[in-house]
Amino acid sequence: MGADDAQFIAENACRDPRTYWLEAMRKETYAYQSLFVSEMRKQAEAVIEQLEDRGLPVPDDVRARILDCIDPFILELWLKTVKDVGAAEDLLVDQRLFLELEEAERLKRKRLEAEGLAEEAELAGGAEGEPDLGEGAA
Repeated sequence: MGADDAQFIAENACRDPRTYWLEAMRKETYAYQSLFVSEMRKQAEAVIEQLEDRGLPVPDDVRARILDCIDPFILELWLKTVKDVGAAEDLLVDQRLFLELEEAERLKRKRLEAEGLAEEAELAGGAEGEPDLGEGAA
């Protein structure tokens, strides 16, 4: 691992794993990364083509955002919803909603995991190092 890679990891260690992964893929250092980015760009182009086939104008800023996207989840969302939008800009609104829902789900999973660990600790006798006194002790 080079110094640039170590610095990248240090700067991004606490970030969302999916964001980190997508940025790493965007580097296109290895053939598989280039292949992944190429496939995602094909999907982005398909989204734009479908918008244009429907006669919807695709402003330059929206086109740039779509073509810059390499997130397979977002592109899949766009490909599913492109037939239902009234304007190209509506896809970007769907993206924000998707990301907000996904973040809420991630936080919910973390909370449930934390509660699950707390429940396991409670069943095992409370906090670490504390004896299990049982229900009748006090």
